[in-house]
Amino acid sequence: ASGSLQSEIIESEYLKSYLLKIGIPETDIICETKSQNTFQNAAYTADLIFSNHKLAPSCLLITSDFHYKRAIACFKKNNLQVDPYLKSLKQKTISIEDYIQPQSAYLSKWRALFHEIIGYYTYKLMGYI
Repeated sequence: ASGSLQSEIIESEYLKSYLLKIGIPETDIICETKSQNTFQNAAYTADLIFSNHKLAPSCLLITSDFHYKRAIACFKKNNLQVDPYLKSLKQKTISIEDYIQPQSAYLSKWRALFHEIIGYYTYKLMGYI
């Protein structure tokens, strides 16, 4: 995606520099740098891949655990076979205190969850997925 980590850094370019540093040949890396959202990222990526290949190869899709469902749906809509790479979830033991006393650390996760739920159904209504 071309989303930005900071206003001047494009994620795909940042990841490309890392892949080059660890020895991945530049000829094996395709960067999509125009998208502003997940729908555009899937469409622009499909354009890049199908312009270079007759059949879409399996691609590695790096995304967050919260964003997984919407991202996969967008790429499938664009006829791309993706293998997701997600941030691993750590198993947490839940105690009765977790239900009685709210934890401030979980508020940001709820915000991300609501963002993805709204985003998923908005994309569905718009025909993006």
